[in-house]
Amino acid sequence: MPINRDFRSFQLKYGNGTATAFSVEVDNYQFLITAKHAVPNIGHSGQIEIFHDNKWKAIAVTAIYCDNDAIDIIALFSQASLTPTFSTNFGVTDLYVSQDVYFCGFPYGWSNYAGQINNGYPLPFVKKAICSAFGFTKAHTGMIAEQIYLDGHNNLGFSGGPISFLSKDTGKQTIAGVISGYHWQAEPIQSKKNPEEAEQLYYQANTGIIVAYNISPIIAAIQKFILTWKQGT
Repeated sequence: MPINRDFRSFQLKYGNGTATAFSVEVDNYQFLITAKHAVPNIGHSGQIEIFHDNKWKAIAVTAIYCDNDAIDIIALFSQASLTPTFSTNFGVTDLYVSQDVYFCGFPYGWSNYAGQINNGYPLPFVKKAICSAFGFTKAHTGMIAEQIYLDGHNNLGFSGGPISFLSKDTGKQTIAGVISGYHWQAEPIQSKKNPEEAEQLYYQANTGIIVAYNISPIIAAIQKFILTWKQGT
């Protein structure tokens, strides 16, 4: 029976928090991409940990940011490649509203370690959603789809995970964006004695609206980084 090796998604740890990261190749250089809020205050460079061979391993990285600081994506560059390299398609050009998409990650810090099935890395959880809407921003080149909203159910720990879809134009799997979180709504906690009277307590209800960001701006930032890095070496 063939084994499906993911080879892309990683369980990331920074400080006391865990999230998801995934690898991409740009101009034959490998980078890790994750949500910016998953590595707070990392600055220009720092150290993250990746779960491998049933333990956390430290990796020194250089941080790369999008030109727009509001975009919740960051790229991390390390001299050492974590996965085999293979071509990947990026972008949302042929992603349309109501299309099925998939995202993966490590909810609640859970680690699905499966020995060498995935080259010593834990297997991520995979979830399905549909593309519900885009959040457009005005740029000098016109309107761009900066945010992607999905109809699905996200959990803590999926932040930084990739969103992929099957392109109808090319027939290939394409990475559209990066999970940032979910929209929550404050809902009142009702009294058991009188359900019509809401007590002054609320909880953060998961609305099922997943918030993600288009991957294209961080790919552009990586390309600029590579250009500068080559000039300095």
